[in-house]
Amino acid sequence: MDQFLAGQRAEGVAESVGTFTIDGRKARAKMANQLADPGAYVLKLVQAAIALRSPEITVKISRLALSLEFSTPAVSAICPHEVANSLGRVATLERGPLRHLAVGVNAAFGPNVDEVHWETGAGGISLSEEGILPTGRTAPGFRCTIRKRRPLFPWFRGSFYVDEIECLSQRCTYVPSRLLLDGRVIYRPIWNRFGYSFESAEVDAPSFPFEYRAQGGNGFWLAYPPGRWYQADTHQRQLWNQDRKSAMIPSGAAVPYVIQGWDGQARSKAASALVGLPHRTIGAGRIIPILDGVRMQPITGLDLGYPGAQVVLDASHLGTDLSELALIKDRSYEDLVSEARSQVADALRSFTG
Repeated sequence: MDQFLAGQRAEGVAESVGTFTIDGRKARAKMANQLADPGAYVLKLVQAAIALRSPEITVKISRLALSLEFSTPAVSAICPHEVANSLGRVATLERGPLRHLAVGVNAAFGPNVDEVHWETGAGGISLSEEGILPTGRTAPGFRCTIRKRRPLFPWFRGSFYVDEIECLSQRCTYVPSRLLLDGRVIYRPIWNRFGYSFESAEVDAPSFPFEYRAQGGNGFWLAYPPGRWYQADTHQRQLWNQDRKSAMIPSGAAVPYVIQGWDGQARSKAASALVGLPHRTIGAGRIIPILDGVRMQPITGLDLGYPGAQVVLDASHLGTDLSELALIKDRSYEDLVSEARSQVADALRSFTG
């Protein structure tokens, strides 16, 4: 076999010389199709803001336009022309705000979009059917606006940004910044909308308590839920641990938390890991990776050493696909699963010890 392969080796020979062109819109349309959700491009803009350490992100939506703005001293490092020049070479960019913006702009300029334009104090760029052109617009920080085409039926009422609103509401609950959607702060509870999972937005309120263990760090933020939730005391924990599966809360009563590593007074906490152990132990475990504040695709169907255990982990050190919204299964992926199992084991020891 070695002799056969050696006999097949030869120097490359030039076949032809010429030029080729790329249809920018078709190339960007393919980039849009690489994102799992039609509105996921807005997550890339949020990730760019978080990577630049912006303390506040403002999203404004009208019927046909969506505008996302943020301001931070580091935004001066982002030049509108540099973003434009990066649209065709996303794969060569290092992970960071410029790559987030390039992927986001490419994905935003889909078949139903008339124009995407972005501005900083240094100027602005417009992306449309006419190409990539400079504009006279400026912004105090960074602003990106997506304008969709007018609908076929002009009497139709409502927003054409339902997918984007859903992405912001369900996948940005751990953003370490103040995220405003049309002037309203996006609610960031630990257990999203009091559901059975960290992502669920369907269940109004559970009838059983939860136990959490938060590990300090800077990967994402947690927000302590207001209203019917409170930090439970040691006596209540002892009662729950006697019969974890049947621990119930009377209808209308406040639902308690137990959060290791949190005094229950602060409204928010920076963390690198969060372990949730529901008393109603059903289902497989799952891992929810967070990259630059955005919830990535969860890893489901896992045995984490406790039924129904859920672990939120910082994924900034892990390998991702080109969209950076999903992990790739490499060695670091296996290490993440092992870390989650270790976090669950530590939480169980601290809660039941």
